[in-house]
Amino acid sequence: MNISDLTDDEVAAIPSFIIEEIDTFGKEISRLRKGEIPEEKFKRFRLQNGIYGQRQKEDFMVRVKIPQGTLDHKQMRLLADIGERFSNGIAHASSRQDIQFHYVKLENVPAIMKLLAGKGLTTREACGNTVRNVTACYLAGICPEESFDVSPYARLTTSYLLRNQVCQGLPRKFKIAFSGCAKDCALAPINDIGAIAVTKGVNGRKLNGFKIYIAGGLGPHPRVARLLVDFIPAEELIPLSEAILRVFDQYGERRNRSRARMKFLLEKIGFDELKKRIMDEFRVVMDSRKWDLSLPSGDTPPNYLGSLPDPTMVTGNGDPYFYTWYKTNVISQKQSGYSAVHIRLVLGDITTGQLRSLANITAKYAHGSMKVTQQQNFLMRWVLNKDVYPLYKELKELGLASAGAGRMTDIQSCPGAETCNLGLTSSRQLAAAIGKKFANNQDDQDAELEEIKIKVSGCPNSCGHHHIADIGFHGVAKKMDGRLVPHYQLHLGGGVGDGRAEIADSNIKLPAKNIPEAVSGLVSLYKTERSQGELFYQYVNRVGVDHIKDMLEKYLTVPSYTESPDSYRDWGSETEFIVKLGAGECAGGVVDLIEECLMSGAREASRASFLFEAGQFDESIRWIERAIISISKGMLVPFGIETEVEGEILREFQDKIIDKSIVSWRVEPLYTEYGKPSMRNKIGEMTELAKILAEESQDAYSKLDANFRFKTNKKVDQKEEDNKPMERKIDACLDLKGVSCPYNFVRTKLKLEEMDSGQLLQIIIDDGEPYQNVPKSVLNEGHKILEEEKVEDKHYRIVIEKA
Repeated sequence: MNISDLTDDEVAAIPSFIIEEIDTFGKEISRLRKGEIPEEKFKRFRLQNGIYGQRQKEDFMVRVKIPQGTLDHKQMRLLADIGERFSNGIAHASSRQDIQFHYVKLENVPAIMKLLAGKGLTTREACGNTVRNVTACYLAGICPEESFDVSPYARLTTSYLLRNQVCQGLPRKFKIAFSGCAKDCALAPINDIGAIAVTKGVNGRKLNGFKIYIAGGLGPHPRVARLLVDFIPAEELIPLSEAILRVFDQYGERRNRSRARMKFLLEKIGFDELKKRIMDEFRVVMDSRKWDLSLPSGDTPPNYLGSLPDPTMVTGNGDPYFYTWYKTNVISQKQSGYSAVHIRLVLGDITTGQLRSLANITAKYAHGSMKVTQQQNFLMRWVLNKDVYPLYKELKELGLASAGAGRMTDIQSCPGAETCNLGLTSSRQLAAAIGKKFANNQDDQDAELEEIKIKVSGCPNSCGHHHIADIGFHGVAKKMDGRLVPHYQLHLGGGVGDGRAEIADSNIKLPAKNIPEAVSGLVSLYKTERSQGELFYQYVNRVGVDHIKDMLEKYLTVPSYTESPDSYRDWGSETEFIVKLGAGECAGGVVDLIEECLMSGAREASRASFLFEAGQFDESIRWIERAIISISKGMLVPFGIETEVEGEILREFQDKIIDKSIVSWRVEPLYTEYGKPSMRNKIGEMTELAKILAEESQDAYSKLDANFRFKTNKKVDQKEEDNKPMERKIDACLDLKGVSCPYNFVRTKLKLEEMDSGQLLQIIIDDGEPYQNVPKSVLNEGHKILEEEKVEDKHYRIVIEKA
């Protein structure tokens, strides 16, 4: 399957710049295979294009952006073809309304990208430090309670921000969601920007607008978004969104990846200061241009006439299974005579055969349109009431008529340790085990019980949304009886929707193999002790987690290994549990740091030029100096040089970069005149030189080789490290105490490059993030680790054998 499988019209419709982007991706793969670029540099490039690494080193995950989860039947067939040809025959629906394919070979990615482009789809910016897929309520346009249809505004946001320079190099990923009413099906409070539709009466007419929430997010440090404005006119949505992104881009954390999300910027400077900076920038953005962007259409089928002359009631010919399914999976649209049908995908998976057949059914019954939901299911809209039962029978033949969509047994899970590099435990296998436990115990007459939401993640990062579950789990490891045992942290009472946003409470760790029984016991306790009409989260809030923990005490114990070896294995595994994370992130951090510094410098140089043209010379000089420092710091990263002292930065750049002809001598005046009054007299020249510095540095970085060496004809001197005599035959030593990531890895890598194969390097690194990442990154480079020893309580001694 390749681009020739598309029609001539589809090929012709692909913009030339997209073809160029895809061809560039293919060329970069070739360069990677030839060893011409570092794997870490390629990693950032592929992430920006929606391609994730897997635990299986030669396999990759391809994430297809599905804006607002909307697919047509032709796109569904294409996705089925791609999954069948290039993946493992499974398409996976994500909680951000994307479709993902696992086990894809890297060389097949350009062909996949071209096929997607021919049907109006892309993987671009589905990953990386940019705006991810813009999500929206899957009921947008059909919900009886919505203020108005938000889908046109979500589509406009998607198209405006895709490839927009304002968000190509953000400090960290950025998520935006749209909901049409206070029920908030799009989960606004856990996004960086959450927009909830509201209307306001102005001069006797109804004005559409949004409540805007900012700086929400899950992960190891979950935060609920804060209300920025309670009403912004709909036509000001895009400029406000751009202002928020600009503030995040300028002030967000770029050195410490774990503190780089917008929620941490809010914590650092405070909500009031963050709001002030956003609203100040908003005024600048509003004044910068005329905002007359045209609004796309919504999701209403083009042949919809308003209502059916004779709305038909849904009947199922007395089929009891149909009525059970209908009660949980079908809702009435606000348009008379139409229904929306949830298609439950177990763990978010659908086979490519099912997907292809479902595309045909969608064309037959639903005007050819399907939605991916945040619950990792599908939603078929605009189904005539008279067609619901025939549709059910066809779904049943496909194995896609499971009842209970969105109910207790519809458990949400991330991929976990099966494929994810960060996964500690097999979350999908646990979710399946819990589902099996309750499969025959559903009680569709118990409304409160069926409202319980169970969500599972394989690590603290919360891709499975465990923090907003009634009952949530995230994977951890715990040593018992001298062996590691897979455990899960239990989270209770979380949730988002109906004006509520609560992060679940957590202080209990349960052995993985005990969890299905523990959940069963917890549900039984709730059924026994709840008040009339009391939902699960209300029960948790009333009785408290400590009360529940007392009941769960009997599930905390693990038999000895001799008694029960299975207790020491993860779900779905036949071997003893070990924590096996993927490749370390130190090397990737090198690339992130360089690119972020260079991009910041380029933006600062551009800002300086703008201010110069406006006659603001003093401000222009300030931004020129900022650009010089940003670019210089980035270019010095491959040399392992970390300093905040301006004089040292300038001297090292002169020595390592200018004197070695990595950039041209033309930019030297920036460094000789830096900080001097004479710079103002040459402001025009300095402005142009700052732009040249940014361009030449970016060009030099683009030629960085696989060993993090700049292209130069002169030998670059490396700083000599102090060697300490050792009792063992150690060939070289590095004392990296106090050196942060990724500089500790850079210095280790540079030292190893000076050594011969088989020689031994000893490094001393700090406990914590350095110890977690540096050894993994060294192993990923192909070297061996011979010894690991904790010393002085806060450091580790690592002995490395050069490959």
